[in-house]
Amino acid sequence: MVACAVALAACTTKEEVEPQTSQYVRFYPLMTRATETQFEQGDQISISAVHPTAGTELKTSGNYADNIPYVFSGGMFVPEKEDGIKLPLGEESGLAYYAVYPQQDALATEGTFTVQQDQREHKNRTLSDFCTVFVPTTGNKDVYLKFWHRMSRICVDLTGITIQPVTMQLKNMSLEVAFDLNANTYASTGGGVSDVYMSMESNKRFEAILPPQEFNITTDIIVTIDGRDYNVTSTRSADVFRTGMEYDYRLIYIDGEIRLVGEPVEVAIDGEIYPWSTSDIPSDGMASENPTVNQEDTNTNLPNFNYTVTKESGWYVIRLDMTGVRNPYTNDWVKLYGTGDSRQNIWLSVDNKPKGFTISNTADAEGAQQRKAVDLVFLVDNSGSMSEEANTLAAQVMEWSRKLSMSGLDIRFGCVGYDGAITGAINLTTIDKLTEYLSYSTGVERTRHFGGADASVLSSKVEPYRTGGNSANECGAAALRFADEQFTFRTGANRVYVNFTDEPNQPNNKPEYSTEWVKDAKNWPATKGTIHTVFSSGSNWTETVNYREFPWNLSTYTGGTVIYTSSSFSGVNLDDLPVTGALQNSYIIRFSNVENLFDGQEHDVHITIMSDSTNGLILADKTYKIIFEKP
Repeated sequence: MVACAVALAACTTKEEVEPQTSQYVRFYPLMTRATETQFEQGDQISISAVHPTAGTELKTSGNYADNIPYVFSGGMFVPEKEDGIKLPLGEESGLAYYAVYPQQDALATEGTFTVQQDQREHKNRTLSDFCTVFVPTTGNKDVYLKFWHRMSRICVDLTGITIQPVTMQLKNMSLEVAFDLNANTYASTGGGVSDVYMSMESNKRFEAILPPQEFNITTDIIVTIDGRDYNVTSTRSADVFRTGMEYDYRLIYIDGEIRLVGEPVEVAIDGEIYPWSTSDIPSDGMASENPTVNQEDTNTNLPNFNYTVTKESGWYVIRLDMTGVRNPYTNDWVKLYGTGDSRQNIWLSVDNKPKGFTISNTADAEGAQQRKAVDLVFLVDNSGSMSEEANTLAAQVMEWSRKLSMSGLDIRFGCVGYDGAITGAINLTTIDKLTEYLSYSTGVERTRHFGGADASVLSSKVEPYRTGGNSANECGAAALRFADEQFTFRTGANRVYVNFTDEPNQPNNKPEYSTEWVKDAKNWPATKGTIHTVFSSGSNWTETVNYREFPWNLSTYTGGTVIYTSSSFSGVNLDDLPVTGALQNSYIIRFSNVENLFDGQEHDVHITIMSDSTNGLILADKTYKIIFEKP
């Protein structure tokens, strides 16, 4: 029998040993039940205990403890009646445990379990999951239960449907499984045959929990669309469901019929994998590994992203919001397709484990409805050399910002002016307040003052960001850090910076204001934002780190874009800036099975793009270091 027992070290202090008294065992779950992310208040299990002097096999009766009902409450299982199971005294004080979910009125070593016929209801679907655990002999007071799923699970994703309602029935399924807890076997009896109604987790995904048995997709499933029944068109022969396995089928409604797409995916369900997905997000079992891409072969950047954690159908989903990825051949924006799509051209893994995910392109109508908030900050070099382009730049920024604010984006604007120090700023605000700020004066003086309700606070914070020595030492990285550390960004907003300069980044031998500081993901994780560069000068100098650095490195390291223009800024329309397309052609990535990521540790999020283009293969590959926080 597959078994798992995790126990806390037994205390050995004198106070706990003397006097010797019996202790009641406390039980904690190590794994969720099948249909949700966690046990719910009131969930019931059966626990039996076996004393090692009688062997570790469970008997029908006469065990140390027989079929004691426990209920989940306050993060642990507590006995429904009296005090529960007490540890025996003496040298042979350990016990072995058998636990079963859901709770059984009469639990024997052998028996039958029946799943629910109508699993459209949450409670019925939950009670259809049959889980067991065996814990070898332990004398610890705290016992951790890692349940193993003994049923099979079928998941059906249906696309191409615009008509509602849609229901799915599994025809003539055996609902009954015979189990032997000592032999650890679980097999369909062939009895209790009935049609099973699948649960509808979204308008695209249906699920059911069944005993292991034979299943034929062409005859054993009926899809009803707006009152009309359909069988599935496929040449596939029958599949055999196995205990503890999930089976993912993809169907598509096209030309008046429903067809099976590709092969079903079989994935093992164990304590290390959160098995169930309950929305339109493909399961991890459907995911494939990231293609191998040599870094020297990449030809476009992957931008940084913001992430949010939400709950869908009671379980956690991580959502990544990423600005657009540019086609290096045409300068258009790449449209991306995720897990399960025959056109898939983006892959995602976390800690080297492939993830099933959905991706929405916000240029599409459906994706546009999900646009996230954007906090856009302008970093403006206002040294004397920028006087030639300052007025044109300000006019373009104001016009462009107003267009962005009217484009459907939930957007706010901020600005930092810099020379050898932070010479002006306005915290994130509306387009009208930004316009008022930039209209304060003319030329480089437009950004040489502090505006907004917290102007005095911002002006008092500038001293640590000074890089000027005997010369100006313009430093966009210092302005970037000032905004990052002093501005009030919205929780969950995608952060975007645009740096306007005609000078190298000059940290004046202060590594904390070097572009290399931003390169380190520990200093500038993906969630801090993407930096775009507008450079209005020539680039014929030799780079020296910590003194005269390429300012566009800030974009290279964060996945931003770069545009080069003349010192007069003439002939440039900010509507044509790459950042415009990056904002309007962004992506929303959603994936589940994330419970193990909220551990306070750094996780590797690896994203690969390999997309065909008429001009060649588009290649991008990047690994992000992320510490995910549960909301």
